Parts: sequence; C-alpha cells; structure tokens
Amino acid sequence: MKPLNKTSDLLVLDFINEKNVDADLELSKVLLGTPAVNDGDDADTRNTKMVVTARKNSGLVGTQGVTYSRLAGEALFRNVTAYIDVKTPKTTADLLDKLNAQYGLKLTVDDIVPANIPDNTNPPVTDPDAPDPAPVDHTLTFKDDCYAFLGTIPLKIGAKPQVGERLSLVITQTQLDGLQYPDDKSDTKGQAYIYSYGVDATPIAAFLKAQAVATLADDSAFATELNKVVPELWVDKDTAEDYNLHGASVTYNGPTVNQVPDPSSTTGGTIDEPVEGANTDFNSILKLELSDSLCSNFQGELFLHYNA
Repeated sequence: MKPLNKTSDLLVLDFINEKNVDADLELSKVLLGTPAVNDGDDADTRNTKMVVTARKNSGLVGTQGVTYSRLAGEALFRNVTAYIDVKTPKTTADLLDKLNAQYGLKLTVDDIVPANIPDNTNPPVTDPDAPDPAPVDHTLTFKDDCYAFLGTIPLKIGAKPQVGERLSLVITQTQLDGLQYPDDKSDTKGQAYIYSYGVDATPIAAFLKAQAVATLADDSAFATELNKVVPELWVDKDTAEDYNLHGASVTYNGPTVNQVPDPSSTTGGTIDEPVEGANTDFNSILKLELSDSLCSNFQGELFLHYNA
C-alpha cells in the first residue's frame, strides 16, 4: 500500500529513487520533464514516459528517459461517491483542500484544469434543521502534463448524507399513548389544575400555610379565603354545586422545591427536586383535591401557589 499524500512531482521522484537506491535524488538536483503517453516497448505496463534532466551545478549532467504509470482518477475513485462540502465554490481549485483532507491526497492547482462552477452552488444553510441543498455533480479533470494522475474524478459538491442509527430501529413502538389530562378526562367537568395554576394566592398565604395535609375544607372559611384571589364565587355546600369546596382535602402543602438526597453523593449531599407540576416562581404550594361528588364543574387538584 502506497499513500498518495505527497505532491505529484514528489510521488514520481519516489519512483525513481525506489528503483535506483543509490540515486538519492532531490528536486533541487533534477528537473522532471513533461509527462507524455508512453509509446515504447513497455507501453502495455507503463502508460507514461518522461525525460529527467540534471539541473545546472547539481553535480549531475545529462538527461535520462523513464517510464512509469500515472493513476487514472476514475479507477482511483471507483465505487466511491466523493461528496465535497465546500460552500459556494467558484472553480475546481476551491475544492482541493477538502478533497485532499478527505481522501489522503495532495493535489495542487498545477495538477488540474480549474473549471468554473455555477454560482450559488451548495449555499450555506442558516436553519440547522433545514435540509441540505441537493449535491451538484462536478468533474475534476487532470491536466495532460500532471505528473502523477490522468483522466478525471467525478465529484458531488454538497454535504454527505447524514449517518447514524436508523430512526426506525430506535422508534419501534409507533402507536403512542398520547398526553394525559392533568385531572383525568371528563365530558362535563373542567380541569382544576388548569383553572388554578395561574392564580397568585399570596394574599391568603397566612391562611394557606396553616392548613395541614389531610385537612378537609368542610367549612366556609376555605371558600371565603379562596374567593379573595379568584373572580368566581366558591361555596361550601354539602350538596353537589359548581365551585364547591366541601369535602375537598389538602394533599400537599409546602415548598415548590424540596431538598432530597443526592444519589451521586457519598457525603450525604442533597439536590433540589421540584414538586411535580409546581410553578417554581413561587416558593410554596397547597394542593387541594376537590370532591368528585360535590364539585360539579371541576375535578382533580387545585394548585394554589403562594409566597410565604
């Protein structure tokens, strides 16, 4: 295996030195002539001929003809789709840095015909989720006098197709359960969570803070206080009514963020754990579970946020 990450002239000089181990030639000592199609006796095995000339004052004199094979670009890139993601290139020369980096080459502008590329080819994409522009076909053509290569390389100017695990192998269950109503679905009752979430109950904080978990709102005091912070009129009735607090029970009353043990700590450290669903813009919340049989127009838990 021979790497190709040298300039064309150095690749050819390597051929000469490998066959002539004592030569140890450098480009400062010899001048490589113009490559031409080999029409000699070894044309079947070597496609190129060249005359090598000793440079003046190099310690060498004269010339020597050599034959060797240049690589055909089409064969070099056989079965390879060469995507070159350069934004708005103007000529083939603008593609060389990316091409060399991706494929271990060291082509220069002296090796190629710098063909023009249409304007606005492979423009930048400003939306990161937008699809990449369709790749544009382009042909890199080697000059007839390129030392190491001949023919062409077919290119596609554009981004490579995305790679990764197939999404169809990650999402194998496609029939999803869907979202759940906070307080279960009802054809007649509203969601207590939705109704109460935006209420600022800070004006009745002193009253709320005094309510213990499992306290029942079985007197008019709770309704009286709640009516101070909502426009609707809540009542305390032992019969089914709209906006009825009778039979409601406190299920939580405390901080919107609790300190819980840190599972990664070895020294007993803690981390913040927000109460599920709570608005942490407030420091406290009281959850009040409405009576399913006595409150006719709402079901579930009232979220009464307050700052204490």
